[in-house]
Amino acid sequence: MGRKLRLRDGRLSKRMTSDERGQDIVEFALVVPFIALLFLGIIEFGIIVFRYNTVSNAAREGARYGIVHPNPGTIQTYTTAYATSLGLNPATVTAGVSGGYVEVTIQYTHTYLVGPVIQALGGDSDITLQSVSRMRTEQ
Repeated sequence: MGRKLRLRDGRLSKRMTSDERGQDIVEFALVVPFIALLFLGIIEFGIIVFRYNTVSNAAREGARYGIVHPNPGTIQTYTTAYATSLGLNPATVTAGVSGGYVEVTIQYTHTYLVGPVIQALGGDSDITLQSVSRMRTEQ
């Protein structure tokens, strides 16, 4: 039990009748992992949205290039270079021209920042982001 402090008139002080030192530290230690996980989740979500937007933009730019240059080889080379310049280095690019249309597909595998934690909880440590852009050729 805590120390009991007697006042001059013989009464016990209510302030010192129980020992609550360290309680704040224990509560802080219990709450911090959940708050850290929440913040990491928010950051991870933002990164995934940014990368998906980048994948989508690269597919659209590749299709726009393919409108003028309808050769699947050059479209794929251009789109891969564009995606690499945006930081999507291991992106998989597929381009095709058929029936007057250009179609560019990009797949990018994003590895989570907290991948080991997600794997420990039974999930996958990565996610595949895919975007398809289809436009009519000008010929």
